[in-house]
Amino acid sequence: MVKMKKLIVIFIALFVGEFSVAQKQHSQKVCCLREGNTEIEISHCNAIYSIAQYFDMIDENSKYEQSPDASHRYIPENDSIPFYSDDEYHNELFKLTRKILYSNYDSIISYINNTGLLDGSPIYRDSVYKVLFFYKWSGENFCYSQQDKYGLLSYDSFNMAKQMSALSGFAEIIHYNDFFRENYNVYYDYMTNIVPCIEDMRIWMNEVFDVNYERFDFLTSPFSDPFCLELYENEDSSRVTVIGGAFAFDDIIYDVMENESLKSLLYNSDFYLFEMLMNRYAERVRQKDLLSCDYTYKVLLSMFLLYCNDMQSKDFFEKEKNYVRYRFGVKSFSNEIEPIYSKLLHLRDKKEKNLLHIYIDMLENQCGY
Repeated sequence: MVKMKKLIVIFIALFVGEFSVAQKQHSQKVCCLREGNTEIEISHCNAIYSIAQYFDMIDENSKYEQSPDASHRYIPENDSIPFYSDDEYHNELFKLTRKILYSNYDSIISYINNTGLLDGSPIYRDSVYKVLFFYKWSGENFCYSQQDKYGLLSYDSFNMAKQMSALSGFAEIIHYNDFFRENYNVYYDYMTNIVPCIEDMRIWMNEVFDVNYERFDFLTSPFSDPFCLELYENEDSSRVTVIGGAFAFDDIIYDVMENESLKSLLYNSDFYLFEMLMNRYAERVRQKDLLSCDYTYKVLLSMFLLYCNDMQSKDFFEKEKNYVRYRFGVKSFSNEIEPIYSKLLHLRDKKEKNLLHIYIDMLENQCGY
């Protein structure tokens, strides 16, 4: 009985300790998730800028007069204001954001228009959007540079001091401190359920390509553009930093799912990130320009299925296989993708060649080298 009491006391002490750390992190608005040698970190500065872009889009499009030729009229009261097309996760997310912040709508639009927060050409704004992934938010509505942590981008061509002042003011206008605290579950769900398992990709690709990337960092936010992913290496090529959003399918996968138990209203495919990372690994080892061949994409999809088979659960593999089937169509998948996948699996399991050589040989033979 004494031993049992000691165990209970130890458990309570550990629980309280962990809870205290979590409370401290939450109060400081630290939002990151560590998996092995991969860290997923919420970029609040990019999130704040993305929210500003969203409200600017609403304001610009709400000025258009309705006419028979107008296909859309974006107005704040409307529940169907798309921001990232074809991605219901983000449409619903920004719909929620708009409703939460709508009471302050006039102040938000006035601030954006009068401070120059979003001034500049589309190319300039896109560059600022990317740079902001590398900036930090203090949790007190103050944004600042952390470029020494990554040292990957040059900020010399940007007047970021003005941008940071305007962005910090916008964070205060929208009460981002309260917004994040009250919607913490959205950020947590994004990191745990939407963002792909990058660490598994790092482990699998390191082994396949015999390349040792020691660490991956993914700077992202629920509000980041899922169609804009970029990758950077540090100077000694031991660390990779990925910036951008995560793409989530919804019921477009529904119609091709054969297993009723796997059907879901929200489905996130890992393929987009897998494709970008595979191309980077391939660039490290290839001797010919194999990635420009049409056949490459089919082999890439097959390699993705092999990765899912090796590293993920059976249910996950079935989901991703159905995603590939959706992308190519059932007939094309059966006639083109599935045979390549089966061949990769067969040759790999024979162990006469490692997977890298099988992959390169397959590309060279089909691309005419």
